[in-house]
Amino acid sequence: MPFTGVNGVYGDVSGRIIDHTIDFTITWDDNLGTAVYTGTVWPDGITRGTATGPAIPAAVWGPGPWQASEGALAGPEDMSVEATELFRLINDARTHPNKYPPNGDATLAKMTACPNVFQASKWLTGTAQAHNSFLASQPIDWVNAYPNMHMNPDGSLVGDAGEAIDMGGYHSSRAEIVATGFPTAADAVRFWMQNDAPFQWGHRNRILDCGLTQAGAAHLQGGPGGHYWTVDMGTP
Repeated sequence: MPFTGVNGVYGDVSGRIIDHTIDFTITWDDNLGTAVYTGTVWPDGITRGTATGPAIPAAVWGPGPWQASEGALAGPEDMSVEATELFRLINDARTHPNKYPPNGDATLAKMTACPNVFQASKWLTGTAQAHNSFLASQPIDWVNAYPNMHMNPDGSLVGDAGEAIDMGGYHSSRAEIVATGFPTAADAVRFWMQNDAPFQWGHRNRILDCGLTQAGAAHLQGGPGGHYWTVDMGTP
């Protein structure tokens, strides 16, 4: 079908939009070339995904709903005040785990600091925000039953191949940590770092895993759980 960008630029579209999945190609006129767009429409109405092919000038595409944000680093404007504090504390715990001595049986707990802080990823910030929104729409007893807190609306797990984190280009390593009910970011981080024995220190160990290089943090207040804290992590 024909497609019109801003400033009178035209092209032909082929592909499909099924449910929330976007997969289409635009062959631009005027020798601009061909671009392939794939992604997902998230709960906030923004379509996030990847764009391959010739770069299309922003003046052509315009301020539409598409955000091809793979690999982009997040800035202060991408996180709430609470999420920014969560991200700061996660990096502090990552580089100074001695501040968070484990309670209980620490046999499986990592103790060594990772000297490299997480880079803030725009994509992972978005996945964490969307995940909090989904969790807040579900009964809290369901959310807190493992592994439901890591599920997508379709029943898949966030970290699975082909799902939200992987779609952002994080094909090497992926992880997610979630906490509900804690009123502050500091409470959530202390839980992950110090009181994680019932979860075999999986949350703490992911925070300290130097094989994970980028992260996005999100906080949502509301829903049956009161507070939702999610950190999505990955390595491109």
